[in-house]
Amino acid sequence: MPDLITLECSQLGNIAFGSAGEAAVLAAGGLEAVVSAMKAHPNDAALQEDGVDALVNIADGDAGKQQLLALGGLGVVAAAKKHANCAETATALATGLVEAAKAKG
Repeated sequence: MPDLITLECSQLGNIAFGSAGEAAVLAAGGLEAVVSAMKAHPNDAALQEDGVDALVNIADGDAGKQQLLALGGLGVVAAAKKHANCAETATALATGLVEAAKAKG
């Protein structure tokens, strides 16, 4: 099952590339789906990598970042950093989320 979930996370990230795709995935609940999958499978390195990659695209804009923060995404991204294959990307995403939280006040 995690292989299918990994593929779904990857596909959501691909669809979300670009502002129109990002908005569509956000509206369809794609961000929640990826966060939920990452929370459910914290030790699946492939899923965490594809999840982080998907979150980068889905939460590229301010609305996505704020929604990800509201879902507890900072903790999810921080947990994903333990996997070497996505540590760098997760660190960059976490930094962007912290900056977005500071900007919101």
